[in-house]
Amino acid sequence: MSERSDGVMLSKLHTVHLIGIGGIGVSALARYFVHEGATVSGSDRAAFRGEEALRALGVVLHVGHSAAAVSGEVEAVIYSPAVTSDNPEREEARRRGIPEYSYPEALGALMENHYGVAVSGTNGKTTTTALLGRILEEAGKGPTVVVGGIVPAWNGNFLFGKGELFVAEGCEYRRHMLSLNPRMIVLTNIEEDHLDYYKDIEDIKNAFAEYARKLPSDGVLVYNSDDQNIASSCLKETSARMVSFSLTDTENVDFSAADIQYGDGEQSFSLVAQGESLGRITMSLPGDFNRANILAASAAAITLGIPFGDIARAVASFSGVERRFERVGEYRGASVISDYAHHPTAVGGTIAAAREHFPGRRIIAVFQPHQTNRTKNLFDEFVDSLMGADEVILAEIYQVAGREDEDAPVSSRDLVQSVNTKKPGLARYAATLAEVEGMLAKEMDLDRAVILVMGAGDIDHVARKLVAKSRV
Repeated sequence: MSERSDGVMLSKLHTVHLIGIGGIGVSALARYFVHEGATVSGSDRAAFRGEEALRALGVVLHVGHSAAAVSGEVEAVIYSPAVTSDNPEREEARRRGIPEYSYPEALGALMENHYGVAVSGTNGKTTTTALLGRILEEAGKGPTVVVGGIVPAWNGNFLFGKGELFVAEGCEYRRHMLSLNPRMIVLTNIEEDHLDYYKDIEDIKNAFAEYARKLPSDGVLVYNSDDQNIASSCLKETSARMVSFSLTDTENVDFSAADIQYGDGEQSFSLVAQGESLGRITMSLPGDFNRANILAASAAAITLGIPFGDIARAVASFSGVERRFERVGEYRGASVISDYAHHPTAVGGTIAAAREHFPGRRIIAVFQPHQTNRTKNLFDEFVDSLMGADEVILAEIYQVAGREDEDAPVSSRDLVQSVNTKKPGLARYAATLAEVEGMLAKEMDLDRAVILVMGAGDIDHVARKLVAKSRV
């Protein structure tokens, strides 16, 4: 049960306050508590997207932080990990003896009341979580799903269900996934990232190994057998059942794809389980990485007893997650795609997916690196990841408060110089988003182009503005 020594049971709360409620995860928990019939309040330092939707659900919102936001009836406080201990609302909770939970702690506590499925990995976890949730929903399992993106099918980042299954992302940043106690882990990949916290890839692998050890002996680890970092860290650390999937191996794994075909904005393949074809899956999502996401979700679903037909129907109707290869619209004849890619593997994979999905068209990659530390530590990988585009516009790095290394300055100008050293004239620098828009406004012959807007910061505004201009 989700109970601590102070006797608080999160799933039975009548009144809860959430600090940093504008965050994608914390806002999902706000929706959870509303559905459970609790009185919910929350705060964030500034106005945020989705604010009105939460107000419409009856959530009492405060812009800015103050002790007064914590009402006298509050039984527990949940806070985003970005909220520091000197936040006045957290200080007020401690003064009054109100239990505090970080978001990962709260998620882990709620998951313990269900059969918890945690989807983790450097890339692909949001789409895989949403896909698995849609499959379970299609199968009538009534899952509760917490996802780190907006799913159009659910009109948000949360699905409330009355069933036993609770599906959520387990983020590796600062080892947050170790607060979860799932019965099943779906592991997409392990790569270098979050090097403002982790020392190196070995430190990351050790964290995931500890995560795998948390699985009970009757649990399940669904894993990507193509990933050597998983193989060298996690597989020997768990006594749980192991279920493998692969994009490259069709003989030595539990789940794979065969007879892959492309056409009319779709890709399809035969889902192979233990050497036997279960049938064809057709999807509108492009790229090898999305095929891997579907294999991961399908492997988990079949292991949970879901029939193939439900999987095929859910995948065929799945339109994706907002900002995951999202077709925003058109600008002067060019297709505008917005994607959250902010790791080199994701950037390169997204460019390759655009090339595959739009054969013969010019790919204009607009990329805003996310966080100085990540850009510095993965600099060469970012340079290589951009080589597949026909043109590159690099916006200045999006700075993340509290996570920057001031002693290691780097700029997108440096990336431009290195990209152009490898391929002269490929990249241009934009100091501001307005400059990005100005460069695109001067582009000629966009009819056969794809404008691929990538990054985890505010670069998405560029994609929305371009499409809005075309609609005027």
